[in-house]
Amino acid sequence: MNFDGNSSMTSYTPGKKYTIVLNIDNSNLIGTATAKAGFDLNFSSGTLSNTPAGTMLMTRELHHTTPKAMTSGSASFTFDWTAPAAGSGNVTINIAANGVNGTGDVNGDAWNIKTISLTEFIAPKKANISAVTSASITTTSATINAQVNANGNATTAEVQYGLTTAYGSTKAMTPASITGTTNTAVTASLTGLTANTTYNYRIKTNNIAGDSLSANSTFKTTSAGAAVFNSEEMTFTVYPNPSADFVIIRGQEVHKFKEITLINMSGKRVSVPVTQINSEEIKLNTVSLSKGMYYIQLNSKNYSKSFPLVIEK
Repeated sequence: MNFDGNSSMTSYTPGKKYTIVLNIDNSNLIGTATAKAGFDLNFSSGTLSNTPAGTMLMTRELHHTTPKAMTSGSASFTFDWTAPAAGSGNVTINIAANGVNGTGDVNGDAWNIKTISLTEFIAPKKANISAVTSASITTTSATINAQVNANGNATTAEVQYGLTTAYGSTKAMTPASITGTTNTAVTASLTGLTANTTYNYRIKTNNIAGDSLSANSTFKTTSAGAAVFNSEEMTFTVYPNPSADFVIIRGQEVHKFKEITLINMSGKRVSVPVTQINSEEIKLNTVSLSKGMYYIQLNSKNYSKSFPLVIEK
């Protein structure tokens, strides 16, 4: 039996229509002018159509009603089979065929049975990308994190980044090979960046099914001389540091801190004007401060944090 000319097919594509040729051969009947062939077959799933003359179709069972004359001990029957929908599982085909001499006796006649099993071909899936974030941003570096579901296929991931959405630079993410059907955390450290610069970036994954791309995201490196302070609660950037006339504190929802003070090395609190720039940045006017080391102290109801600040005149 050939499926679109393939006699060794072991799997089917769901929903695809195949042209099937059933060949019946009996070498003992070569040269026998009265030789004839017949068959009966059954598909466990799918739909049969375009059945040949001299046959009868009963749902998924097809059999001859009129034997077909054999030529040089061979005869063939052609029809179509449309494979079942995705999720149907394996298909079994049971075939019984005979080739007879047509002389009224069994001498030279032959019959055979065969079972063919076809597995369902499941197309591989591209990887899924989620939870793309940037962190640990400094003047020259940043860490990119994401979650990748390989959907059962060995997958690689990389960060594409650059000053525009044309990107231009790439960095492989770890782990180098992502497997399984659940999310895997991936990460990459970008280095050699330019201070105070906005970068575009996205995640690209690749497996046997092809490439997947995350949406474009951006991050901005800190200004030259900035200091980055991390805590369990959040990350703050203080720049310029050292400072002269002003300093900017950048952090998620930093404007919610109700009390911002400076403390000199003698432990004395120093008052400075505070200006809110936006929801993530506040500006301290340090014009009146003398040269030296200070600590910026942020206080809220449930949180307190201090950061060193150097004033240079």
